[in-house]
Amino acid sequence: MAREHWLDLRGYPEFDMYSMNLDSVFLAAAQNGGAPEEVLEDPMRIYHIEHGAGSGWTPEGQSKLFERLSARGVSWVDNEDVLLWTAQMGRLNSPMIFNHEDWGLSGFDLKETVLR
Repeated sequence: MAREHWLDLRGYPEFDMYSMNLDSVFLAAAQNGGAPEEVLEDPMRIYHIEHGAGSGWTPEGQSKLFERLSARGVSWVDNEDVLLWTAQMGRLNSPMIFNHEDWGLSGFDLKETVLR
């Protein structure tokens, strides 16, 4: 994604929860926010890195992951919310922007350290 689109959309939603489905929410926002999509043909395709069981979502580890998160009181964006938000963005032909104008680390003065 071009930097200008990333900045216009204010990056991934910065929700205080497990990052499940945030990439899908962001892709829907990008699609409805004018970011062009190009499908790469073989051999240029990029594939998602597989997670270990219970560390990220996999078909085999889904129940283990959700049990672990629930036991710790950690919430996540479920697929139904993604579908509702995506449909709403499509109806409006506009992205949902989830982060405030001061998103990311813009409110912090980060000290730069040069390693030699």
